[in-house]
Amino acid sequence: MEVMRMLFVTYMILVSYSMSQPLTARENSLFGLCSSVEHNLLHIQRIENAALKKRLTRYDGQLQTLKQQVEHMNEKLQYLNNKYDRLEYLLMETGMPTSTGISADQFVDQDNQHIAFYAAVSVDTETNPVVFDKVYLNDGDCYDNTTGIFKCSVSGVYHITWSVETFGEVDVGTILEVNGEEFGYTWTDSEDQQYDTSTGIAILRLQAGDIVKVTLQSGSKIDARQSTFTGHILFP
Repeated sequence: MEVMRMLFVTYMILVSYSMSQPLTARENSLFGLCSSVEHNLLHIQRIENAALKKRLTRYDGQLQTLKQQVEHMNEKLQYLNNKYDRLEYLLMETGMPTSTGISADQFVDQDNQHIAFYAAVSVDTETNPVVFDKVYLNDGDCYDNTTGIFKCSVSGVYHITWSVETFGEVDVGTILEVNGEEFGYTWTDSEDQQYDTSTGIAILRLQAGDIVKVTLQSGSKIDARQSTFTGHILFP
């Protein structure tokens, strides 16, 4: 563009110069100069057009490459969406929480609440349900050592264990109950002047408000030494 401006200025100077010449000489000089300047201008224009065409061709190639990359990314995104939908479906099938089934605030609140308890029978007992009165741990304050009841405060999957010890030909059967329904059993059958212990383990999905307790199925007295009741949340 600078060259064209310089040529145009030169052209105007030459035109002004030719105007000062006699008419015939001026016309011949003007036509000759105009033809030369026009030729140069057209030549420069062709050069600039060729350079512009090359740049446009290069930009078009880059644009096509970007389009291909975007299409590839869209395909990847669709693949990930399909995998995500499949994962959500599997989580729903297994009863585990999904991103649509629990809000971020709920997840943080539940994850920060550590629910765990560990209690034992301090003296021989015949209560039903069994009252594990000596508390060693009660994070979340969900276990009541006056009733023997664990009341779930946070919904989730829990690991529950209970052990019962007997002595001297005392047979004791226990039941793990959740809201009155039976979810586990133990049977203890001791011989004369010997101790016997049975332990039950359960993995349960509990809802907030569910009540868990150990009741006696048969028999009478439970020994205090190794009769325990424990539980803790595994995950929401």
